[in-house]
Formats: sequence, structure tokens, C-alpha cells
Amino acid sequence: MNNFSVPARPQSTLTTPASTAAGMNLSKTTADHTALTSGPRKRTQSTGPLAIDRYITSIYPWIFVNYSLPLRATSETMWERTDGDITVILAATPYEDAHGVTQYHLPSGRIAREVLMYLVTSAVMSGSPTIEISRTWRGFLRDMGVPYSSANRRAVERQLRAILNMSVRVSHRAKSTTGTNLSSRACLVGSGEDLVFDRDGALDDAYRSVVILSKEFFDRIAAAPSPVHGTMRVLRDSWRQIVTENPHQALAGDVYLWLAGRMSRVRREVRIPWSDLAAQFGSTMSAERRWRQQFRSALSVATKAYFAPLGEDFDSTVYINEYDLGSRTRPGGLRLAPVSAEHRKLLGWGSRRRTSTRPAVSVPESPKRQESQPAPAAAPAKPAPEVVSIPAHAGVDITELRAALAAAGMQVGAVSDGALRSAIDTVLSRATSVGNSQALVTSAITREPVLLGISAPAPTHGAHTADLPKGNCPEHNTEILGKICRECAAELKAPDTTVVEAQACWDAVSARLKSLTEAGFDTTDEMARYQSLAIARGVTLSI
Repeated sequence: MNNFSVPARPQSTLTTPASTAAGMNLSKTTADHTALTSGPRKRTQSTGPLAIDRYITSIYPWIFVNYSLPLRATSETMWERTDGDITVILAATPYEDAHGVTQYHLPSGRIAREVLMYLVTSAVMSGSPTIEISRTWRGFLRDMGVPYSSANRRAVERQLRAILNMSVRVSHRAKSTTGTNLSSRACLVGSGEDLVFDRDGALDDAYRSVVILSKEFFDRIAAAPSPVHGTMRVLRDSWRQIVTENPHQALAGDVYLWLAGRMSRVRREVRIPWSDLAAQFGSTMSAERRWRQQFRSALSVATKAYFAPLGEDFDSTVYINEYDLGSRTRPGGLRLAPVSAEHRKLLGWGSRRRTSTRPAVSVPESPKRQESQPAPAAAPAKPAPEVVSIPAHAGVDITELRAALAAAGMQVGAVSDGALRSAIDTVLSRATSVGNSQALVTSAITREPVLLGISAPAPTHGAHTADLPKGNCPEHNTEILGKICRECAAELKAPDTTVVEAQACWDAVSARLKSLTEAGFDTTDEMARYQSLAIARGVTLSI
């Protein structure tokens, strides 16, 4: 007899097996869940956007540690992960982007995890599902700790919208003497967005932008820890180092998060079959042997980072190794052993903080402590490498091509990368010799917009700017179609722009206005307006 009654919260009723040779999935170890976790921080008012790099640790939801997001962009709109008696199904829901185009995709990759980490950390620290974000994309990426570039800006916006519009369904099965109990809960990650865009699709600096987590999802991450509830603290820089230094082993970052949460809860030997690991982390490969090799490589990277405080020569196979390796009759899997008390102390947060070179603090335990002990300013760091690689096809930079076509007045916001690649192939197939493929393709598509299914380019500026000479912004590397760069203007207006950023924007704006003045254009109003904004941002004006 099947009993479909739904308990208040999905939680396994099974007990931990006594045999050390038996499997132990995450839902069976809820009672042993002693990893460092975070709960809601009650705060009555928002203190503004969170600058996540002020803290050594960030906060990540257990549900996405144990049931990971897609590692790479996928055409699938439903993503299923299983661990023991719990199944999590992630489903994409449509949303409309800043250009009015309907998008429909799942969040994926490193950027999605960076965005999710930022949203959850902000929500848990403020104790509120309403999260205020910066008024400019540059400011938002800076607060997230993601290097700014036009490609990263578009990726962050895309992943942010996908996360907020993603549905999460958690199903739990438990057998009893009378049959099977089945419970299921579903919710959207976000319940609303107030993202105010200007006419070019950038965040409008004149308004406050917020994102709102749904009550159900916020309650889930604020609850007591379980495989699908609560949050854990993450050594963000360690995770970032893994995903940055191992771009061809995308799984390594997820395995590191899993180890950081799992190893602290192992109290007896645990054996996890390969089939369970594949169901939990997912495999897009038809050959299970290939997936095992991929997981082994990722595990090697993750264990090295996790056990780093024990020294470079430490043999991690003491605690993590394979069982039934090479057996033809038994599938085998991964064996986890309890960490000794001595090593557990060395692997604790205190030791990791002492080995960190960053003058930041961990996520605070309470609002009062955070306010009374602010984190010291971090020392200037070398520019980090770009998070998003630049897509290219047949030697043509697609991002640069898209920007050049948009600057020429073509509406390419709704044009897919696939359509651009097809147009590139068409243009290059007609050429007898190619010197500069980037320039050739850009020129050809500008002359023949029908290659992209566009009838004619749309005008990009009004009559009042028609006679203005075009320029190039040295700060944002974008073409200036009006009197000044729009992004420089937005950053000078935004209250969270740093002095260094404001100085660079003012230098670019003042140089542009001076060149227009020399060309005979009246820039008196613009000079006075942006000079006052620059002064308000602490900029030193040159005489």
C-alpha cells in the first residue's frame, strides 16, 4: 500500500547502518550533520549591497552542494539529481530579458555558482529574502568578486535571471512496514526582480535594483541543516583557485564543496558506490568508465586543496580511496574514513584562517559582531584572469563581432551565437583570400544584414547627436555615440563607485568633452554636471 502523505519537511527515517561496509547516503546522516553551517541573521534594515570579498568565507546552500547545478551550458531544461532516497529536479522557467526577448535555460557553470553564492550569502547575512544589488553592472560584478568585462557582465545577467527563475522540486521516498511514503515540495528560487535597465539594457543608475528570493527557498536555506536544507560556509578563495587553475576539470570545484561538507560528518567508514556518485554529480557521458576517470581527476584536485593544511606530502588516501578497485564482479566505489582528532583540528577554520594571506574576516556570527568589528580593507591584488573565455569561430571573436554590429546600428540582441557562426561561415566561404577575418566578416554583415535575417539596421542615435564625431572610451573600450560614454556616466552617478573607478571615468569623460569643445561643440552643461559628480566621488580634478 502506498502512503502519499507529506511530512512537514522531507527527512529520512532510516537509521545509519551499523556495518562499515554498508552504503551511507546523505539523507541517512542528517543526525550527524555537524559541518559548520549558517542560519538566518536577523537584521531590520538593509546595509546596502554586500561586498563579498571582505570576508574569507561565503555561504552556499546544502541542496546545491549535494545536488549540483549543470557544469556547462546545456540545451536541457530539466535537470535531475539523486542521492539515496532524495531526488532533486531543477527546471527552467521562461523569463524576458532586458531586450524583450524570452529566454529559457538552466543556470550553469562557474558564473552561476558565483551568483548563487553571492545571493545566498547576502540573504543569510541580512536575514532577509530581499537583496539589494549595486546600481551598475560594474559595481555588481565588483561586489561579487568577478572581474569586469562585457562578456562577464552579460554572463552574470544571464545566470542571475536563470537562477531566480529556476524551479526546485525535492522528492523524498521512505519505505515503511505499510508501504512507501512519498513527499514532494517545489518552489522557485526567486519571487521577484526589480532590475531597472536603461535603453541599452544596462542597469539604470538612477534607481535601486533588488532581487527577491521566494519565501519557500529562503525558508529552505534558513532552516536547520540537512541534505536539502540550510547552508554551509565555504572557503571561497580555495574554491575559486580550483576552478580557475583547472578550467578543463569543471567538476573539481563541485567535488571540493562536497568534500568540505562531507568529510567533517564522517564518523565511521563510508562506502559510496560509483552508481550513487554518478546519480548525485551527474554524468553526460555514455561510457561510465570515462565518467569515473573524470571524477577521479576532479577528486585528485579537490583532495589536494582540502587537505592542504596537512602539508604537501600528506597522503590523502588515508581518508579517501577506492574500494574493490580492479574487481570484475563488484562495481566498487569510494571509501571515506573518519578524520583523526589531530587532523580535524588542523583542518578547522582557525588553522585555515591563520594560513590565509587575505586580511579579511569570516562570515560574522551576528549583526552586532559585524558592525562592531568591520573587516579591514583588503590589500590591492593583481587583476584576476577573466572568468568567461572569449568565444571565437573560424578566427572571428564573436563577442567583438556582436559589439561592432550593434555599434553599426544592427539589432543583434536577439541574434544567437549559432546565427553569427553561420553568417561567419557564409562570408568566409565566399572569400578567395582572407587577411583580417574579423574585419572582413564585420564589414560583410554590416553591408548585408540579411545574413542574420535582419532587413535593415536600426538608427542608434537621434538628430541631436548625428553630427557628433564618434570616439572610443579608453576605460570601457566601447564606441561613444553621444557626447560621453554611457557607462562612464552611469558609474560617476552611482554612489558605490570607488574613487579609483571614478577617477578613470572622469579622465575619460573630461578628455572627450575637451575634444568636442575644440571641435566647436557646446559642452558647458555636461562639463559642469560631471565635474560635480566626480568631486562627489572623491576625484582629484586636474587643472
